[in-house]
Amino acid sequence: YVFLGWFADEKLTEAVEAISATDTGAKTLYGAWDYAQLTLTFDANGGKAVEAKEFTIQTKDWELPATTKAGYTFAGWFNGENEVKVLNENTESFTVVAKWTPNVYSIKFDVNGVVTTLTQDFGTEIVAPTELVKEGHTFAGWDKEVPATMPVVEDELVITAKWTVNTYVVTFVVDGVETEVEVEFGAKVEAIANPEKANYDFVKWTPALPATMPAEDLEVAAVWKATVYTIT
Repeated sequence: YVFLGWFADEKLTEAVEAISATDTGAKTLYGAWDYAQLTLTFDANGGKAVEAKEFTIQTKDWELPATTKAGYTFAGWFNGENEVKVLNENTESFTVVAKWTPNVYSIKFDVNGVVTTLTQDFGTEIVAPTELVKEGHTFAGWDKEVPATMPVVEDELVITAKWTVNTYVVTFVVDGVETEVEVEFGAKVEAIANPEKANYDFVKWTPALPATMPAEDLEVAAVWKATVYTIT
């Protein structure tokens, strides 16, 4: 309550601010009170601000409003360790602090068709997969930026590995002379033009060339047979 002053009558219409020294005899004064205007302050603790609430001791069953914070679920208002849900004849001003529970979200990483799902609390550190292997290819990053911490994921988030096709070398050896040809992994392997050698016929390359380029360099050598001549 707030003290409003002294009055000479019960109806509190005649205020008495002072009594003269010349006044004599007994007097009855009536004190006047009013409800103190108190304040409930909200500390949203990083969430959406809530306007302070003015109240008096007569305020009853006034429910505290909820608030929001990205990535979290509201867990109530607290005054110290005590949760406060309603104003109910409180006698003094005070502050309540919002408590939050982090939401759980998921990110999927697609590495060459193998999907790894990370399910974590909002704001926790994201560690992307490190086993990044694809035959004949070099990892070239992700198709989306990998967040440092778990974000708010409203729709499915799939982050896919990108790859660069490797290039390998086919070395053709003809009597010690080498000719190198670069071929991408998986591409068709084509031989150079058949070599020529006096008094010999080209037979083949050994080992045999594969139809497509494997994930390694190759070396093949020319095989010859002596030319057969007919004398008539």
